[in-house]
Amino acid sequence: MSEGALSSSSYPLSTATNKHDLLCVRGDEVFSTSTELFRKVVHYDATDATNDHQPEKTCFVYSYKDGPEYPGPLSRSILVLGYADRSLSVVRKIVDVDTADSDTVVCDGLHSCTIGVQLADEKKRYDRMEKRHKINSMGFARFITNLRISRRVAIISKDKFGRFGILVPFERTKIETESKETTTNGNDKQHNYEANDFAARVYIGDVKEVMRFLAVSSGDGTKLNNTSVNNDGSTSGNNGGWKPTSNEGEDASSSPPVPWATNTTEDNTSMGNGGSSSKKRSFDDMNPHDDGNDDDDNENENEEEGNGNFHTNKGAAAADAFYSGLTRSLRTQDQSWIFHMRKYNNWVKATQIAELDPTIVSVDSKGKRTMLPKQELRILDLACGKGGDLGKWVSHKRGMRNYVGIDVARGSLKDAALRARQLRKQNRLTNAVFSCADLGSDVPGRKRDLRSKRLQKLSTWSLEDEADFESGDPEFKMERGGGILETDRFDIISIQFAIHYMMQTGKRARRFFHTVSQLLDIGGNLAFTTMDARVILDHMMNLGLNFHFEDGKEPDYKEVVVETGGGACKLKFEPDVVKKILQSTSDGTKGEEDLFGLEYSFTLVEGEDHAAGAGDAVNLPEWLIPIPVLVALGKEAGLELEYAQNFHEFFEAHSDANDHHAAHQLMNTMKVPNRNGTISKDEWSISRMYMAVKFRKVRESTIVITEDDDDDEQHEEDEEENVEESKPVVVELDPVKAKKMFPMAMMKAKRNAGDQWDTFSAEEKKERTQIELEKLAAK
Repeated sequence: MSEGALSSSSYPLSTATNKHDLLCVRGDEVFSTSTELFRKVVHYDATDATNDHQPEKTCFVYSYKDGPEYPGPLSRSILVLGYADRSLSVVRKIVDVDTADSDTVVCDGLHSCTIGVQLADEKKRYDRMEKRHKINSMGFARFITNLRISRRVAIISKDKFGRFGILVPFERTKIETESKETTTNGNDKQHNYEANDFAARVYIGDVKEVMRFLAVSSGDGTKLNNTSVNNDGSTSGNNGGWKPTSNEGEDASSSPPVPWATNTTEDNTSMGNGGSSSKKRSFDDMNPHDDGNDDDDNENENEEEGNGNFHTNKGAAAADAFYSGLTRSLRTQDQSWIFHMRKYNNWVKATQIAELDPTIVSVDSKGKRTMLPKQELRILDLACGKGGDLGKWVSHKRGMRNYVGIDVARGSLKDAALRARQLRKQNRLTNAVFSCADLGSDVPGRKRDLRSKRLQKLSTWSLEDEADFESGDPEFKMERGGGILETDRFDIISIQFAIHYMMQTGKRARRFFHTVSQLLDIGGNLAFTTMDARVILDHMMNLGLNFHFEDGKEPDYKEVVVETGGGACKLKFEPDVVKKILQSTSDGTKGEEDLFGLEYSFTLVEGEDHAAGAGDAVNLPEWLIPIPVLVALGKEAGLELEYAQNFHEFFEAHSDANDHHAAHQLMNTMKVPNRNGTISKDEWSISRMYMAVKFRKVRESTIVITEDDDDDEQHEEDEEENVEESKPVVVELDPVKAKKMFPMAMMKAKRNAGDQWDTFSAEEKKERTQIELEKLAAK
């Protein structure tokens, strides 16, 4: 933090990454000394709290990309133990120093970050908010205002990583009387709050490190006299307590300045909005994507650079952040507003999986096809999440001989690995591999393109690599292929409720379908569930809006909202996306750019409390997939559509209990019906938004992935190839051959440049064409 004493607006403008409960211990304990404060932090135990001092929820808050990553993000529950005056030495040494001087840091391991709630400082914004967010935002604003008026900070309890925190209000940007920030007639709608009332700064650091720092510093005469900090964070010495040499509230202006260490410009930049950079590995110690270094001895050389951009694609990164932070458990299911809808959707998925029974076909060099005997299944589970479908595959009637789960969310993969361990203890699973990848960009088990010499490295964990008694955190390592050999093929590839992330662009979609085809044996199945574009379009056309787009005239609406399930399910489209959808041809022959990138904001509300597992089940950008687009992509990838059934159609197809006895029995086992033997009207209407799809591979893919099909942001194959590509190509060109190859070289140069080609000078066009000409000659 270097903007001075936070005098300007500090409300975060970036997207929230995690959600937390803000809890407060009953009572208003105010710590008068640092000794008292740290004694409470070190020795507090929630199980010992009396009824009068039990924690209670104040509100929920969000943290942002400036939040701590090592050894883990902020705790799901942020517990306020009590309060301290701004004049307390520990507060001044941490807070005032950080806000006053950008060149000073308190101690290694201390991190400052922002938390906040939805902004409700304007009447217009307030009126558009959901009721739960109105209540939540106003509750937090009152909490922050009370802290500011009393000139206090909130002390946050120690988390599982041994870190405690100090919550500090931002200063207001407007000069006005704090006491006037009250409600009118108890109605929060009449307020004078501003942006900085809906956010706060949190300083979080290791208790032992902060105490050791204060024990040796002399900035305000505070130190630990004959007191040491034990390994458990407690103190020992004279009287076993923390003893300042001067009064805590005493003016320290006469004390000599503290020789604090200074950050370099690089450190400050790496931390974003402030705090010291420890340069430790981020996000639960899972490695970032391979930087291309092929030197095994130096393979982890750059792991500690603190790179937070694990996924280069924004949609993949958003899914990673959301699902890695998502908490769901059996004990919170009864709080879900869509409990039976989720159970029904899961039943569709389970039934689809149980009925998959592919027959693999062998094709010889002459094209003769031979059906192979059915064996145990080889499963590639894409978007496997926390491994929730692993039990379904283990229980499949065909059995399972190989399982690989891939997901974009690193946090979810750790849970999936733990689930695999449990299944091994039950003697139900012997091998499983989990790997982190974005299938619209990354390529597991196959070379990225014809130029690639090696398989891509992906963060991977294998059950077989662990001892049976392993109980620590699953250790993910960078492995080529992500646990898939170049000769491996699969009988079934499943991607449940996630294929829409592949449809941001035509390049991502083609990359995904080509990768799937490469990994699938002929005769194998690609099975997935996703949103049904037909139903969404049907809802859209019944909104009564004017969808006649006139050139040069803006539509009379700012967004199109498709809503169902009593508002629990919402899809918001921008007008330009609606125009692309409605002007696309039904046979899928419209230009590629009009068939992809059909983005919408999808919200599925599960309950009030996301942090406890009953909040937004989904709240992410997604992309619509018209069925003609799926058919066209599948055809190019050698996949033939077998069915695309809406979830209501899927039920009708399985309605006969005699023909589908197992499916009906499964429905009761999975507790799909409510006490009335059905599901609610709202939940049933939401289920209609989805469809189940099944493809069968009939031939090899004809999609050709070249270097031009990869986004500039994507990782290169390996460092050796990077070096080779960076060297100038020195080729003696035969004039006759050069003349023949010139049109092809110019076409490649033009395609690489895209829309910028027309802006280049004649000289630059010539240079780019020459580069491509030399590349062609070098082959």
